[in-house]
Amino acid sequence: MPLSRPAEVSLPHLFERRTIAVNGLFLTQRVTGVQRYARELCVHLAQAAPARYRLVLISPRRGAADIPPDVEVVLDETRLPSPLWTQVRLPFLARRVGADLLWSPTNIGPLAVRRQIITIFDASVFACPEAFSFAFRAYYRLLLPRLGRRALRVVTVSEFSRCELLRFGMARPSRIDIVSCGVSRAFHAGCDAGPWCEKQPYVLTVGSRDPRKDLATLLSAWRLLPESIRGRRKLLVAGGGGNVFAGEALEPLPEGVELLGRVREADLPGLYAASDLFVYPSRYEGFGLPPLEAMASGTCVLASRASSLPEVLGDAAAYFEPRDPGDLAGRIQALLESSEERSRLRSAGLRRALRFTWESAAVQMLRILDEIFSGPPFRNLRP
Repeated sequence: MPLSRPAEVSLPHLFERRTIAVNGLFLTQRVTGVQRYARELCVHLAQAAPARYRLVLISPRRGAADIPPDVEVVLDETRLPSPLWTQVRLPFLARRVGADLLWSPTNIGPLAVRRQIITIFDASVFACPEAFSFAFRAYYRLLLPRLGRRALRVVTVSEFSRCELLRFGMARPSRIDIVSCGVSRAFHAGCDAGPWCEKQPYVLTVGSRDPRKDLATLLSAWRLLPESIRGRRKLLVAGGGGNVFAGEALEPLPEGVELLGRVREADLPGLYAASDLFVYPSRYEGFGLPPLEAMASGTCVLASRASSLPEVLGDAAAYFEPRDPGDLAGRIQALLESSEERSRLRSAGLRRALRFTWESAAVQMLRILDEIFSGPPFRNLRP
């Protein structure tokens, strides 16, 4: 089914077609919510206003396997470590393609470029430093405040994150905007469960092996559940690790817990749809895409009452107190024993998820671009 185009945004006055260079380093990275945001927004932005903007995604050659459709791509043959490529090579390539503006959609961009929009998802390296490796934490804590204050505009994904970036001095109040995440159309009620049917019944959680996701609290809660609950279903844990995260000891696992590791994106809708309950114990989120995708797939959601999650999920989710295994176990049991409450939350979740689309996110981003280019005379990146 072809994607619908967002409505055109009216402009104060006309201007020539502009070229936006996009920092495409995310094409070389494992896909998490951050990378999915960048890819989806690039595609929908390129489709939304081709008469006004030309998007050129610049990436190292190793990203060639995952090129978004409808986006012009420049693949660089130069082999440099990612930080060096971003800081040294990317500004040169952006000027070479005649860019009027650079957009870095995944937290990090080149300090040398002032005419830049930087998307910063949250302030986790400051709020939860223990969750990251020393090298990653040092690099991000050094660059993010400088990038945020130097960039033309900072974009983040929720009101919670906006407040966090301001709290840690990572943006100026007059230069920060919100462009929310969206839910892909692949996630919808009636998704084919496929091979996941063989694992039913099960409770599900999805997320990277990041200590902020607080899988430890969920496992402790699972141990507290009565045999009448644990003995009849599994707890499936989907998500991989990464060398940017600090280690988290999870062994020994409680009986009935299965670690699925990284699940292919194409298999996620069915995994959500086949679960009895989706649990998201994260204690720090800039947005929280997995529970929203679970809602869109017709699954009841139980989430931590922390950070951005109440803002994003609203009254369409059930909540528990963060880092409280006893409260979490009680909420899981209550929901699994009440098909009526699960049905109510499923219906509310389907309605809630409809509010977040990548088309509307592209419209939000277009408004920011139009505001920038419709303002005072604009100095571009051209030499």
